[in-house]
Amino acid sequence: MKTPLILLVCSFFLSSCLEGIFLSPEEGCNFSQYKGQRVAWNNLPINLFMDDGTNELQRKAVTEAVDAIHKQHNKIFFNIVMGVTPSLKWQKAWGNSATIEQDGKSGIYWISTTWPKQFHSKQAITRTRWRGASIIEADVIINASAYDFFLKVAKPSGVDLKSLYIHELLHVVGLKHIKEDPESVMNPVLPYGAQPQRRQLSSIDKASLDCEYK
Repeated sequence: MKTPLILLVCSFFLSSCLEGIFLSPEEGCNFSQYKGQRVAWNNLPINLFMDDGTNELQRKAVTEAVDAIHKQHNKIFFNIVMGVTPSLKWQKAWGNSATIEQDGKSGIYWISTTWPKQFHSKQAITRTRWRGASIIEADVIINASAYDFFLKVAKPSGVDLKSLYIHELLHVVGLKHIKEDPESVMNPVLPYGAQPQRRQLSSIDKASLDCEYK
């Protein structure tokens, strides 16, 4: 009867050691943090469900943004799948209180009806959910109720949709805003009109991703 006790003690000790290793502080690298750890996905690619209500332009913008990230970082982060529809209840909850139903799916939503007043100036919002330092779900919500978007032909008063999606998709993988580099795709301000530099990952964007996703 002593053998099981010894095994339990050894197992507990090993678990404690592993926990200590896991909690060793990591370099931030512009990622969100949880107890000194970079918050990121454990497994790639991430299945991202696209709102069934989107049109061809919106879907093409997502595809181009995903392709740009994959080619510029030489890694597959996303798998785009059609198949989510924000219900009226979902849209009402979002518009009234900026809450999002947790459904176990990561999605991209195009909202042209109600938008929370406290975020009226936001072009888009990405919400990520963590378990410890692991991202388990992320949702990108585009504010089509207040902004006009373009993909190919620039509009002086429009928002470059490809640049916006690149920014939000890198929030999905865990990156925070990067304020010190105006050319970073993670700069918190995306001006109106053509922004070709914001369609290209800057050196700080690539270095940040390399910290976690080599």
